[in-house]
Amino acid sequence: MSMGGGNDLPFAGGAEAGGGGGGGGGGKRPRPGPEFVSPMPNITVAVGRDAVIPCVVKNLHDFQVAFVHLDRQMILTIHHQVITRVPRFSITHDKHHTWSLHIKDVQEEDKGHYMCQINTDPMVSDVGILNVVGEHFLNIFPPFLFCCVSHTVSGAIYFFSSSTNQRPREFALLH
Repeated sequence: MSMGGGNDLPFAGGAEAGGGGGGGGGGKRPRPGPEFVSPMPNITVAVGRDAVIPCVVKNLHDFQVAFVHLDRQMILTIHHQVITRVPRFSITHDKHHTWSLHIKDVQEEDKGHYMCQINTDPMVSDVGILNVVGEHFLNIFPPFLFCCVSHTVSGAIYFFSSSTNQRPREFALLH
């Protein structure tokens, strides 16, 4: 299966954009097509931890969201269905706009580019990167680099730079 080229659709199904009915007329305004609300994040996680890769889409209507691991050319999920036979992958939807790919016990081979795509014609997609670091990740930086650690409700840990006291964007997300 080829993942190159912007118009390859690794899955079928979906609907025509618009308000339905043929021939125009009727006074119906076409529905807006699906679009990404925010860009997919780049995430860094240590080997053995869990990762969550969100994809936020509005106006999905009858279209479907799929996650693809581009580096492996592997379809992971289509809508609510997990396609891959790797049991560490799962998909959730918050019944609103956010689809989340969950990867349990992240391994080195999980690193790479993850595409969230919508089966419109032409296909629309967004890509985020999962960086995977070894267990020794926290020991390789000089102690003066970090001054503070912040925990979030979700259990994520963010490190703040001692020079700027600001969290580096998506620097370290460990679950």
